[in-house]
Amino acid sequence: MTQQTPTSQGASTEAGPEALPNIADPAILSTVMEAWRSILGRIVGEDDNFFEVGGNSLRAVQVSRALIGHGLNITALEMFQAPTPLKQSSLIMRHMSENIASKDEPM
Repeated sequence: MTQQTPTSQGASTEAGPEALPNIADPAILSTVMEAWRSILGRIVGEDDNFFEVGGNSLRAVQVSRALIGHGLNITALEMFQAPTPLKQSSLIMRHMSENIASKDEPM
């Protein structure tokens, strides 16, 4: 399990997906669930496990590519680590906030 630890600059290193909060932006969550529906051919709930509702590694890649097409970055590996739409949405939100923070850091 990955732990969040302080760095020398006061920021925190990334914790693993299992440490993600169960909150997500409704628009991101909706986009994730729609990508799942499109690839899996079925309606899913926010707490459904991708691999329990018909997902596999090939479909994980397809969903990842669909989300990247919407500007939402998540890898197929991260889909294994965060297998529900809610966890994936939280992870995408984390990536977005990290990207904003890294742009704000002086070079």
